[in-house]
Amino acid sequence: EKRAIVTSIPGTTRDIIEEIINVGGIPLKIIDTAGLTTAEGIVEKESVERTRRSLKAADLILLVLDAATRLSKEDHRIMEEVKDKKVIVVINKTDLPEVIEVNEIKKILHDERIIRKPLANTREPCYSGFLSSGGKRKRARIIKVSATRKTGLGRLERMIIDLIFEGGVAPPDRILVTNVRHKDALERTRKNLENMIESIKKNMSAEFISVDLKAALDSLGEITGKTVAEDILDEIFSRFCIGK
Repeated sequence: EKRAIVTSIPGTTRDIIEEIINVGGIPLKIIDTAGLTTAEGIVEKESVERTRRSLKAADLILLVLDAATRLSKEDHRIMEEVKDKKVIVVINKTDLPEVIEVNEIKKILHDERIIRKPLANTREPCYSGFLSSGGKRKRARIIKVSATRKTGLGRLERMIIDLIFEGGVAPPDRILVTNVRHKDALERTRKNLENMIESIKKNMSAEFISVDLKAALDSLGEITGKTVAEDILDEIFSRFCIGK
């Protein structure tokens, strides 16, 4: 699905794109933002301001850098902006000749105690360090991937999962509904409740109000198991051969 204009020209991305992804069975909201460029026009200034708000609210920042390009002023600006946050530096395009200054990244984001350690359940190494913020130590990590060749992406997922189980990243508090039948039942519940509220506003009798309320409860009951509609029973028994 094409959600935004994408080109090889830096600075093309301006809008913020949000999506729910599943990482190791954990639903996470990922937000793609524009960079922190030197804003000149009104549109550019608003784009940069939205990016800063997203950075401030994020539990984890994936800072994607180009392995085939030397660090730019914008890259330095972003690293200074996020150095007190929980950060994973994702160095992409490792299928191309690498010219990015990894030591410079570590110098900005890490303190002097840089160590090189393997990821959990793998021999693949990543760079790991710690950041100071308000007296607390925060781990920052650097990992190399190639989105084109799809290398390193599994290690990146494991790194995110490790941070979640370490308590460093909180999963979103929203509920993700993955069952189509449950989604349909919830939509019918909402519709029935909206009808009930409309009936109350129109001062309709309790009989009319109770019909919509009961319908809403029945729809919820289809999820909890307290209500079983005939079509659901038909669907269940159609998959079994019941004999004497």
